[in-house]
Amino acid sequence: MGSGGSSTVTLTMAVSPSAPDGSSISATATVASGAPDLVPGDNNASTSTVVNTSADLQMVLTASNPVPLVNEPVTFTATSQNVGPSDAQNVSITMSLTPNFLFSALTATGASCTMPPVGTTGAITCTWAGATPVNAGRVLEVLASSNNQGATAVNASTVSDTSDPVTTNNVGNFSAQVGLSRGIPLPTLSQYGLGLLCLMLGLLGFAAVRRSS
Repeated sequence: MGSGGSSTVTLTMAVSPSAPDGSSISATATVASGAPDLVPGDNNASTSTVVNTSADLQMVLTASNPVPLVNEPVTFTATSQNVGPSDAQNVSITMSLTPNFLFSALTATGASCTMPPVGTTGAITCTWAGATPVNAGRVLEVLASSNNQGATAVNASTVSDTSDPVTTNNVGNFSAQVGLSRGIPLPTLSQYGLGLLCLMLGLLGFAAVRRSS
């Protein structure tokens, strides 16, 4: 290029969330002007960089009923949300039914799962093979019940094969209070029953009057 100074242009590129970890992206810049260029061979420059993926997974654990009665089924829902910036590869959720909740059934659409036998306690792990896109989630629902009264905990955690920049939000904890009293409904009488009750009370009153006379 001819003399007369230099100029700088900065180009920012957005990497696709689905770009594989370790893959390379490159860019080439070309410069030209209207003036004669004595050295045209240096008008092009290229650079490349390696993609480092990361996916921040966030765990949320909820229960259909936080105060169930003994042996009353409860659905625990563990949701792993990928907030990016990259797709999360092979996301898994593990829910631990300790110490008292007993496993009944699960729902985890599209996942491969391992679980304890029905009627026992233990860990349930489900894995979704492939990519979980940014802003997408994976959901594990577990149906269980407790045969012991009192507070008992259920825990859930999530991981993936993609590096997670914030691991402190990968765990969810829930404490259910089993067997809390909800009040006992008072029995009600039909009109026929009320009539019999009044008759019995009348007879008792009549007998009491006769004994006192």
